[in-house]
Amino acid sequence: MNKQEFLTELKKKLKGLAPDEIAGSIEYYGEMIDDAMEDGMSEEEAVESLGDIDDIVSQIRGQERTSSSPHKPEPSVSYEPTENVMPADNNKKGTNVVLIIILIIVGIPLGIGVISTVFGIYTGMWGTLVGLYASAVGIGISGAALIISCPFIQSGLPEILVQFGVGFILLGLSIPFFMLCNLIAKGLVELAKLIISLIQKLIKGVKKYENII
Repeated sequence: MNKQEFLTELKKKLKGLAPDEIAGSIEYYGEMIDDAMEDGMSEEEAVESLGDIDDIVSQIRGQERTSSSPHKPEPSVSYEPTENVMPADNNKKGTNVVLIIILIIVGIPLGIGVISTVFGIYTGMWGTLVGLYASAVGIGISGAALIISCPFIQSGLPEILVQFGVGFILLGLSIPFFMLCNLIAKGLVELAKLIISLIQKLIKGVKKYENII
């Protein structure tokens, strides 16, 4: 008997059982035959290794009767909360509140100090930048003044050319200097945005803790 014949015969003999029970048995014994064949048996030998088909059917039907027999209902167990649960939670919550209060008391002055320090450094950076802008403008004005005034101040051609060259150099230096100041200004603006974002997050964190309390 080959595999297909065995499974067909088994399906006929299991007639009357639940469809899912029949399908499960067919699948199970089909896999057993496949496993035996993978171990080196022929298809017929694998089928014969399962034993007599009637014994298999009796075993399956016996399992079906056992599984369908009524069981005693399990006694329901009711769990009542113990009296010490709520006090433990309250103690834990009270401890958290105390810790949060301590963090706020310590953190707010520290945060204000840090913010003040950062603000002072940031303001000083802008002051330095204003000085750099003034230097760039002063260099440019000095160069332009030397160029314009050289014919009126100097009488000889060599002196005029020297003054004109110095003025031209100063005027040329003022342009990249001014551009550098612009780049620094943009960087300070981005830094201001970052500082404001951090302060907003800090304020939100403080409000969150206050709501918890």
